[in-house]
Amino acid sequence: MRSSPNIAAGSAIVFGGTFPDGTYYNGYFTDAFANWTNTNGTGYLKAGSTNSSGTVFEIQGNGYDSTNVSATYGKIDFTVSADTHGSVAGNVNLIPIGIGCVEISGTCTGTFATQNYAVPPAIGGVTPNAGAFTTLSASNTVSGIGFSNYLASPPAIGGTSANSGSFTTLLASSDLTTDRHVVSGAFALSCSSLAFGSGAGTSPSCNSVTGDDHRFNVSINTGTSPSVATIFTISFANPYSAAPQCLIAPSGGNASVVFNRVYPSSTATTMVLNGDSAALTSSTTYQYNILCTG
Repeated sequence: MRSSPNIAAGSAIVFGGTFPDGTYYNGYFTDAFANWTNTNGTGYLKAGSTNSSGTVFEIQGNGYDSTNVSATYGKIDFTVSADTHGSVAGNVNLIPIGIGCVEISGTCTGTFATQNYAVPPAIGGVTPNAGAFTTLSASNTVSGIGFSNYLASPPAIGGTSANSGSFTTLLASSDLTTDRHVVSGAFALSCSSLAFGSGAGTSPSCNSVTGDDHRFNVSINTGTSPSVATIFTISFANPYSAAPQCLIAPSGGNASVVFNRVYPSSTATTMVLNGDSAALTSSTTYQYNILCTG
């Protein structure tokens, strides 16, 4: 039997009965409310359409707005994903209206696309954790009080106490004070670092060159007939960035006697001992301490 009764304002349609399985049903419909109850039922409550694509059924939750006008506050859409016979697939869409959200156990989680794609949840714990990363990149500004404090006062690299080490460049922004010796430890010089000039005479010899580019000692024997000219040239193991300032001091009596006859000069790569007012004595040992800074 099929009928289409109208429900007048203020009236209702109420009916009930028993299903073949013995369960009870009742319905209560008014112009503002509908209720269908299957008491102790083991069957199904089905509703839909003959559509094979798009939306096949929609449940709307209606109510009044602030002006007592009926409004839809949310709905559930049942849509077709695939209509292949024997292998159909469908979607169930929970659709809040306006800026509403889908609540789960009373918690407003918002629409899945908005809250999980635009602002994805944390992967793993919701609180920061320590860890090591091969690559850590940021697609936007990195901020936070911890990060700001780190940049303003970064921790010491290595230990917090002084340590030894090798440095390509060491720069001080203030005076250096030490209660210990400053010991030079550059590459050692030797007689192979020395080249004689005519100021050392004919067939001079090198007894020793000890020390490094910063401070060294030179001991030579003059040959015959020295002239007033370059006595010897020392090539630094490592060049200076500019010509250093070099000081000489006699080491031994022979060098002291003729100390006023020599003077130093330098380039970035060499230190030169030059003859001045008179030639050195032939076949004599001369020894000098030399200090270069630059």
